[in-house]
Amino acid sequence: MNMEDRSSFGPKIEELGIESGEFVGQKPHCLFISAAMGTNAGIEGIRKGFEDEYGGERNVDAFNSILNLKDSKNPKRFDQMATIIQEYAKTGLDIVVHSMGAAELQRAIKRVKRKDSTFFERPENTQNLHIILVSPSGFNPGFLRGLRYLGRTIKFNYEQGDWLKSKTFRRGIDALTAFPLEGIDPQELAQSLRKAVPELSQYREDITAISSENGIGYTSQLSEEYQKLVTEYSGWFQDAIKHSKYDIIRRLTAEYGGRFHNQLKKVYAGEFEMQREFPDIRTTVGGIIGMLNMMINSLGSVPMKELKDLEEKGVKIDFICPEYDMLMRVNEAIRFFGGSQEKASHIKMAEGRTHQFPGLEGARFGRIVKGI
Repeated sequence: MNMEDRSSFGPKIEELGIESGEFVGQKPHCLFISAAMGTNAGIEGIRKGFEDEYGGERNVDAFNSILNLKDSKNPKRFDQMATIIQEYAKTGLDIVVHSMGAAELQRAIKRVKRKDSTFFERPENTQNLHIILVSPSGFNPGFLRGLRYLGRTIKFNYEQGDWLKSKTFRRGIDALTAFPLEGIDPQELAQSLRKAVPELSQYREDITAISSENGIGYTSQLSEEYQKLVTEYSGWFQDAIKHSKYDIIRRLTAEYGGRFHNQLKKVYAGEFEMQREFPDIRTTVGGIIGMLNMMINSLGSVPMKELKDLEEKGVKIDFICPEYDMLMRVNEAIRFFGGSQEKASHIKMAEGRTHQFPGLEGARFGRIVKGI
């Protein structure tokens, strides 16, 4: 969200009918912070999905990534995030962050503490505050874990880059998410994919799964040529699944990613969404040093420590870990809760999905978050 002032945000507390600090039943507010490089256009589908679930545009604030190269930068973004947290924490606020959005949230939390050092010490500010971490960055205590995360990040960017000539299985998963197959039960497909690449799956029976579901994704917005391609691959997948040909399922998945690579780029760029206009602000945020500091935090453990402190103060924290995520591992989420089986119930696995899935099914992502 590239808004220069507070006037575009949702209703203020005095408009909500709060008496004696009590939440009177209105829909909670939602604050979404994008993953790295997310643009206003690219997160539009996610924003719309949240608006459907949270009661309209006034109840949702969504911020693009500070690192994206397409939007001008909002110099007041962290102060705005802090203001949103302070205004809605009492009445019900869901903060949803994806990937490097966790490092941005940590900056916003620091701004809150700077304005009010005891804000998170007071139960009325924590009991209705809910943070949903989707593959968050900044959960890497120790040099070696940070180094491993950097290595996974480099590999992730390599797989997603245009320079990659070979087809990859995870890109195929993304294509299946954005352009679902026809006539195949999502659960059956998810189980078949898991058998095709058991070494890549994070599936665990002790972690609650967010199941795949039927949907058209962006298929209806494809050209006739690509819609026919979806139908053709659906038939080939059906045959391979029926005869348990998992080597063929793996090959078809990678091929699907290759064939739809350019269409996936259009989804990420928001080209299949109806765009809204945003003010054009030409000021950078914190300069190069500030951005480098945030990237360093995303490789380290500063966000994790900040959020752990909030969790101990009563803030509800949940994780969504995609099954085929290359960056955030389920074990790291379990470690956050100290290995507690009871608290591990706050971890959900997005079945048959990769790190990129929020941007590929924005409407469903809103439903997932609202249901946690």
